[in-house]
Amino acid sequence: MREGLLTGSFFDTKVYAYSRRATSDRIIEPRCIFANSVLLKTTSEFFVTLLSEQFSEAQPRTDLACEGYTSIDEYDYGDDSDLEDVELEDESGDTPLVKNCADSILHDDVSQCRGSVLGSDAPGILAPAPDSVGVRDTTIRAIFLRNVASNTIQAFVFYLLTGIVDFAPLRSQSITVARSATRTPQHQAPSCSPKSMYRLAHLYGIKELQALAIQDIASKISHENIVPELFSSLTARYPEIQQTEVNFLIDKGFTAGVFAAMPTWISKVASGSLGRLSGDVLALLLQRLATKPVPRLKTPFCDECAESCPHRPSKKARNASSR
Repeated sequence: MREGLLTGSFFDTKVYAYSRRATSDRIIEPRCIFANSVLLKTTSEFFVTLLSEQFSEAQPRTDLACEGYTSIDEYDYGDDSDLEDVELEDESGDTPLVKNCADSILHDDVSQCRGSVLGSDAPGILAPAPDSVGVRDTTIRAIFLRNVASNTIQAFVFYLLTGIVDFAPLRSQSITVARSATRTPQHQAPSCSPKSMYRLAHLYGIKELQALAIQDIASKISHENIVPELFSSLTARYPEIQQTEVNFLIDKGFTAGVFAAMPTWISKVASGSLGRLSGDVLALLLQRLATKPVPRLKTPFCDECAESCPHRPSKKARNASSR
């Protein structure tokens, strides 16, 4: 970081990620976020491997090889609320659906991303680029993260730089709460979904960030949204989130409205429409209910045994009932 202050090359890595979800069940439009490779590698072993020398010494390329779109299945989180929903005028054919393709790594030498140059298992690429600020031997590295939204990446990089993360309301929260969340000014922390950030932190093994995200999720659970959150696709994947939400439901979430909604959601689990992992959530809930202590009803004391006895109430109880 000291070198970056002196040379102006603090941001030495471009992170590309998809930004939109099309109505055709495709995830589209890679966008670029600038980051610092040292911060990335210090935070996660994932980036140590991704930004290692074996990648930087790979065959040089003249542009960033990135797919213009991917399927929701390959993206692996179709409900990601950090993706912007968009309707495209022409979604026919097999050509990549790209409107604002990612910048070229060679600063406009190439105007658009290529087709699927990398294999589906490749986590990203690194390529050298000419210096744009007049500093010699500066290398701009580029990585393409295919299963995390660019909005989440932006909030993640801001967190690495400042230690600050701003979580947006859950989509399941009330309209009043959602409307109270104003657009973040550029000089402040960019907001992101706590669920999307939890997923990112889990993917990259960043425990501290996971803890921040799940704390925020827990703070936004209420009687109004506990049922849809409990049976959401993200909750089904992560036992830690399951435990948090089941604990809320067991301790203080069983209201009349929750009881009324449960049959519908249980039917969805049974039909398989919520995915195969949703059964694990229901099983955990039933297990916790089965082990929850049942409060004992108070009964009058028996004259003979001086203990709670349902067969013979005490004289005091009989006298009270005869009045």
